[in-house]
Amino acid sequence: MSHPWPNPQTAVRLEMADGTMQASMTTQPGDGGAVSTVELTGQGKISKLVVEVRGVAPVDEMFAVDPNHSDVMYLHPLQVSRQCYHEGPHPDLRFGPQYLFSPPPLVHVFGVGGQWFGVGLGAPKGRNRYSGWSYIPQGRDGFDLEVTYDGYSGLTGHAVSLWWGSQLHDTPYAAIAAYADWLRAEGFAPSPKRDAPDWWREPFACTWGEQTNLRWINDIGQEGRPYPAQYESQANVMRWLQSLIDHDIPFGVACTSYKWQHFRERLTPDPGKYPDFRGFADWNHDAGRHVLIWYGMWIHDNAPPDWCVRQADGKKLRLDPTSPAYARRLQDDVHHLISPDGYDYDGFFLDFTHDLPCAPGLQLHGDLWGVELLHHYVKLIHDAAKAPKPDALIMTHCAHPYFADVCDVFRLNDWATLRPNTVEQARYRHGIATACSGWLINTDNWPLYSADDWWALIRAQPELGIPSTWYTDGVRAQGAPGYVPFTEADYAEWKAIWDDYRRCEGLT
Repeated sequence: MSHPWPNPQTAVRLEMADGTMQASMTTQPGDGGAVSTVELTGQGKISKLVVEVRGVAPVDEMFAVDPNHSDVMYLHPLQVSRQCYHEGPHPDLRFGPQYLFSPPPLVHVFGVGGQWFGVGLGAPKGRNRYSGWSYIPQGRDGFDLEVTYDGYSGLTGHAVSLWWGSQLHDTPYAAIAAYADWLRAEGFAPSPKRDAPDWWREPFACTWGEQTNLRWINDIGQEGRPYPAQYESQANVMRWLQSLIDHDIPFGVACTSYKWQHFRERLTPDPGKYPDFRGFADWNHDAGRHVLIWYGMWIHDNAPPDWCVRQADGKKLRLDPTSPAYARRLQDDVHHLISPDGYDYDGFFLDFTHDLPCAPGLQLHGDLWGVELLHHYVKLIHDAAKAPKPDALIMTHCAHPYFADVCDVFRLNDWATLRPNTVEQARYRHGIATACSGWLINTDNWPLYSADDWWALIRAQPELGIPSTWYTDGVRAQGAPGYVPFTEADYAEWKAIWDDYRRCEGLT
């Protein structure tokens, strides 16, 4: 079948926050697809860069590369907005509210006649200063591609490039992989040479699921229901992990969970919850396990204003990784957490990457925005952790290939619980993630529709990546109420699955 869009009609225009700039676009053939380069001249700040595409044949469907909380897998081409976690329909389709992959690969994947092709966005290193990449239908034969800058970029010269995939692929994942290959070939994404130590592939245990179990067991009504983070403590986590140890479940990496910190703007333990934070690391190390630190990024709590992104009225909004004062404190905290002379932890489970600021009129110390701002933040943590321990592990859910140099393990993230289809979700997300880069995959384990759905995922995990659990004693699922404790037979099957995975991976 020939390509349905041999010669799309395109034009580029700017929406300015202030000043005057001009955009020009030239298109050249390339390997795997034509490339349109947008050049900017003038002075000012860009709100949006819009590429108008007209005269294209209708497609049958679109493939969602940024799964939302309902885990939408396919979209009709005329569907303008999709339901986003917390914020409702979002007309810009920014990758922030689509929190499960943040950012996703910035490619729109179209299906026609059972085959797939992509239209993707890329930019030179340092110029990914956009917070959104949106597909806006304009009738049956056209659409707009909007690149959202929010008024924070006034860079001239090469702004962005658009890749028009010229090949039709049998799967949407192959179309995503072709886009990722283009990014790397252009130098728009790195090609890191990973030498993963064996312990990165060890089965992974986090106890957040047990914290949510306690929340429901101690339910005192919707208004008074405690938040699961209050159950994060050294005593609880060691007790829950001991359940796995007592049943010979072979996990090799443990992790703290949400609210181990005193204040979340600092990477320092709460002594009321972790009276011996170094002792927790030693307890794991003495048994041959490695241990990671969960960190929810961007949360400012009691941070001084000088550390923060602020609104026009001075109100603090997010931590600002371009603040020199905050960056120094962050790097010092990370070094102390990872260094053998400090707490001696082995890496980070980075969460909440989607919480980056996405609004005009904010005050930052530096001039980074969007993808570049998030990458800068992750890189600060990555580099500070790797300095004292080169094999420190960094786990994120930043699916875009641009993050391949700062992410060692990609996490498939939280599961939707509308119906018992977690394995289907996992295969879908795994396909996207592996198309983007060669990072290892953490299969995640929370929340689940039912205990049966939990078991389906546990049995499928070895074919998808690193087996992981957020539960140690039982499952209180989200879609089918009721707490189901693990039996001795359950633990025996679980142990056999993870033992077999470790044998197949050559882990000793």
